[in-house]
Amino acid sequence: MVNFYPIYEIDEFSYEAEEAMGTKSKFWYDDSEYLFKEGREGTGENWAEKIASELICLLELPHAEYDFADYKGKQGTRSKNFIPEDGALIHGNELLSIFKSDYDATLTYSQREHTARLVMALLKNHNPPVGYIPTALIKDGSDLFVGYLLFDAWISNTDRHHENWGVVGFREGGELCIYLTPSFDHASSLGCREGHAAKEDRMTTADEQRKVDRYVLKARSALYKNPTDTKPLTTHDAFFEASKYNPGAANYWVEKLIEITDTAINLVFEKMPDGYMHEIVPRQSL
Repeated sequence: MVNFYPIYEIDEFSYEAEEAMGTKSKFWYDDSEYLFKEGREGTGENWAEKIASELICLLELPHAEYDFADYKGKQGTRSKNFIPEDGALIHGNELLSIFKSDYDATLTYSQREHTARLVMALLKNHNPPVGYIPTALIKDGSDLFVGYLLFDAWISNTDRHHENWGVVGFREGGELCIYLTPSFDHASSLGCREGHAAKEDRMTTADEQRKVDRYVLKARSALYKNPTDTKPLTTHDAFFEASKYNPGAANYWVEKLIEITDTAINLVFEKMPDGYMHEIVPRQSL
């Protein structure tokens, strides 16, 4: 018997403070332990966020925890605060503007200076996420970030812009320590904004350019190869580009992905509560 993912009801008196970062309605509650984020109507952002958080578990990458939640009849997700009480979150754009004096932190998209090479070089100097136990192969922030990019390629996450990754800083024994954040904010993935008709068309079309595998290969990251490029890298190419600077870690995460079974993946989807995900059943070929 399948145990469906729980749906948490948020008491209206739990509301604390609105979160300004990002474009969606969101707020902190329960002494800032959780962040509620409302999925945009007509999209699958809620199920994409939850499914992504379960798939990334299979890769054993550090990640923000997401659950389904309702607030005053509005469907969304809640995520557990991963910032230590005495820590501070520094988003990628803030960090890069310190690392590179002419970096424009105000651009969210089309920031051509947001290159895989620059990010990998920066994170080489920082620790993996808090609580992650380093190994002989996975020791620093760049070792984990190349894994995040592999995950993006796997789920077609098109939103790894410079505010959707960062570091956490806090003092340990009088010294400032910097750690990569867990991977977070995966709602722009898994084709969740495609309409039902478009999804069915991609699964049944004879047009090779319209099929799901082509859709996946065309997904764009928010990372660039060179500052002079006019388009960001695809999610696959972003991973391959980062792999040049850290091939050992890249191979490690590829092996982890290969080990994941179809059974494990199917179970992630089977636990979806009724009404949270539209099921597209391909028509039989004529």
